[in-house]
Amino acid sequence: MVKKIPVKKILTVALWAAAAVFLFINRSNITPEKIASFLPGASFLSALAILVLFAIKSVTFVVYAGILYATTALIFPVGWALVINVLGTAVAVSLPYLIGRAKGHDTIVNIENKYPKLKNNPLLSGEHEFTLILILRLAKILPYDVVSLYLGAKRVKYYRFLPISVICMTDNIVLLTILGTSFMTSNLPLAVTAAVIEVTIIALSMLWVWYYTKKMNKKDEKMSVYDFTVKDRKGIDVNLSEYKGKVLLIVNTATGCGFTPQYEALEALYADHREEGFEILDFPCNQFGHQAPGSDDEIHEFCTMKFGTKFPQFSKIDVNGENASPLFKYLTANTKFEGMGEGERAAFMEQYLAKLDPDFKNNSKIKWNFTKFLINRNGEIVKRFEPTCEMETVRKEVEAVL
Repeated sequence: MVKKIPVKKILTVALWAAAAVFLFINRSNITPEKIASFLPGASFLSALAILVLFAIKSVTFVVYAGILYATTALIFPVGWALVINVLGTAVAVSLPYLIGRAKGHDTIVNIENKYPKLKNNPLLSGEHEFTLILILRLAKILPYDVVSLYLGAKRVKYYRFLPISVICMTDNIVLLTILGTSFMTSNLPLAVTAAVIEVTIIALSMLWVWYYTKKMNKKDEKMSVYDFTVKDRKGIDVNLSEYKGKVLLIVNTATGCGFTPQYEALEALYADHREEGFEILDFPCNQFGHQAPGSDDEIHEFCTMKFGTKFPQFSKIDVNGENASPLFKYLTANTKFEGMGEGERAAFMEQYLAKLDPDFKNNSKIKWNFTKFLINRNGEIVKRFEPTCEMETVRKEVEAVL
């Protein structure tokens, strides 16, 4: 079968490249005065045209936003110029963000899976969106449009992204709107002062990145499962510090899975060792084959009626992706996937997983229902068991820790 040529994509890239090259070659001729000369004075049409120019600038990466700020200052009174430039900035940061969000997410995921240190970096893990956006914006090392593209691909929340992005440009917006072209061509002390402020902001931001990352890494080193709060099946918060001093087996489960019969062996293990300070924490999850479709109460009823389970069962969660439970993010960030083991079932699972995610062997995310994590009495992760691991092996490991 002949592979279809993505004509649409090729044409899109070609048009973008042509526009970028044209603007780059003619960048010395793109001045505020020349742009202003083509616009019909202080009118709605001029404002609209400037917003369109901000949009074009945002996807070509070669036009300095300051030129558009100064152009607006030449045409409109200061008040209106500030409003238009703020709106233009919102347009200029939003378009590459939306492109990155739609087209770049898979690339970011593949890069992070290939380089786990990026994924596990507390600043880049997705748990500190506000700080990540703020630092990247204040640092101003990369072009604003490139940063927008990256943050879109990271799928940070737009309601955080937009205001921070615009606010972090207010120094340039105000300065270039008020001073107009005089700032861009003069050697006024104000220009030197502005440059010093910019350099200071960049230096402080990089210092903050270093300090924050170091602080987060230290925090992660000291963390244990006791630092997390989860919800029970009734929606009530449960701090896992309640289980201090106990051996825990944390499991993501499903009621309609081929591994569901493991509930029977889990309950037997729980019954045998509960009195010794052993707990199984059951977290239903519907992410794998939609095999846990019921409500929390329906899942609980199924488990107690069919398998007689008595160990704690919590509210249904996600274990992978943007909405993954922080507990499972911690568990996967601090363990490795070491394969499904040996045997026909393990081989079948690996073949199936390869179809879903060709790179599944190179990342630590949960692969399927009934992945288990053994936690010792100090809250430390001892071992990770894939669902294909024999329950007898799990039992021996639990008993060794007890």
